[in-house]
Amino acid sequence: MTGSALVAQIALNGLMSASIYILVAIGLTLVLSMTGIVQLAHGEIYMLGAYGTYYFCTVLGLHYLLALLISVLIVGLAGIPLEKIFFRPFRGQDFMPSVIIAVAIMIMLQTTAIVSFGSSIKVVTTPFRGVVTVAGAAVSWERLLVIAISAVFVGGLFLLLHRTKMGSYALMKGIAVTSRYRAHFLEYSKVRNCRAIRNGWTLWGSTGCTDGRPA
Repeated sequence: MTGSALVAQIALNGLMSASIYILVAIGLTLVLSMTGIVQLAHGEIYMLGAYGTYYFCTVLGLHYLLALLISVLIVGLAGIPLEKIFFRPFRGQDFMPSVIIAVAIMIMLQTTAIVSFGSSIKVVTTPFRGVVTVAGAAVSWERLLVIAISAVFVGGLFLLLHRTKMGSYALMKGIAVTSRYRAHFLEYSKVRNCRAIRNGWTLWGSTGCTDGRPA
C-alpha cells in the first residue's frame, strides 16, 4: 500500500468511527440543549438499538432492514416514556437529581442486557457485503452506509433546527441556558408550556431513533 493509499485508508476509517460518534452526540446535545438534562444513559439507549437489531434479525430471522426499522421505532418510542416518567419531574431543577436517575437507568439497562443476551460479542449479518476501493483504500459497503446515514441525520438536524418551530425553540433554550436572556426564555416557556412539553416528547423520541441502529 502506497503512502497516499494508507492516508486515505486511515481517513476513511476515522470518518466511519466519527460518523458513529456523531450520531450518539446528536442525541446528547439535543437533550442537553433543550431540557438541560445530562442524559448519561444515552449510550445504553444506543446499546438497546444494537441488541434490538440483533434480536429481530438473528434470533427471529427477520430481514436486516426490517429488523433495523423495528429497532429504530421501538427505541424511538421508548424515549417518550423515559422523558415523561423519569426526567420531566426534574426539568428546570439542579442537574444532580437527573444525573442520579440517569446513572440508575444506565446500570439497570446494562444489567438487563447482560442477563438477557449474555456478555459475549453478538454478530449481525448484513446484506451489504463487498468492498469498494476509494483512492486506493478499501472500504466495505456497510461502512459507506454508516457514513451516508450519519450525513443524512446531520443534514436533517440542521433543517430541524433552522426550518421548524421546534428547532427554533431548541436553539432559543440552548442560547438562554448560558446567557443573560435566560429569564426572558423562562417566561417564554411558561407561555408556551404545552407546546414545550409536546416538543419534549418529540425530542426524546427522535433522539431515541438516532440510536436505534446497531453499532
